[in-house]
Amino acid sequence: MSRYLALDWDQKQLFLVSADVRPGKVKILRAASWQEEHSPNPLEAEALGKTLRERLKEAGIAPAPVLICLARDRVILKDVKFPPVPVIEEPGLVRFQAVKELTYPPEEAVIDYTVVSDPTKTEERRALVLIGTARSTR
Repeated sequence: MSRYLALDWDQKQLFLVSADVRPGKVKILRAASWQEEHSPNPLEAEALGKTLRERLKEAGIAPAPVLICLARDRVILKDVKFPPVPVIEEPGLVRFQAVKELTYPPEEAVIDYTVVSDPTKTEERRALVLIGTARSTR
C-alpha cells in the first residue's frame, strides 16, 4: 500500500486529500481545505512549500509523495528543436527556444525541460519544455 497526497491549489483555495492507494483500491484517509490570502505563484515555490508544510502539520497529515493539479491556464508545454551543443550550453539554448514566443516576460515563468531525443546522435535534438506561468492567461 502506498500513501499519496492530492493537491489542488488555485484561486486562494488549497484542497488536499491524503489517501492509501493499492491496485484497484483507493482509501481516503483525510481531506482538508484552507482559504489562502493569495493564489499560488510558481515564482514563490519555496514559500509555497513552507505554507504547505505548515498546513499539513496543523491538520496532522504526514508528508507523502504529492499529485498536483495544475490549472491549464498556468502551464504551457512546448516541443522545441535545437542543434547539438555542449552540455553546459544546453539549458540556455532550450530556454531561449522556449521563451521566444511567450506573450509575457520570461522572468514571470518557471521553466524546466527534458531531452526526448538520443543524446548520442549528432543531429538536431528535441526537448519537451514545461513552462509554469505566474499569471493567468485568461
